[in-house]
Amino acid sequence: MESQNPVALVTGSTSGIGAAIARRLSMDGFSVVLHSRNSSEAGHALASELRAAAYVQADLANDTDRVKLIQEAIG
Repeated sequence: MESQNPVALVTGSTSGIGAAIARRLSMDGFSVVLHSRNSSEAGHALASELRAAAYVQADLANDTDRVKLIQEAIG
């Protein structure tokens, strides 16, 4: 996901408040990096719904997954 828009990383963004925040940020012109630990199907569905979004599945308790998530957001 490459963009000139500001980028927001929303953890826990595949349902509820996290999904609502991601939708609002997208409407406000942000590129959004979506995250969840388990809900990859919902994450990919939401990413395809939004204007500029990418989904990353990661367990935030795992060092490697945290690094992967941050690298995606920076990228």
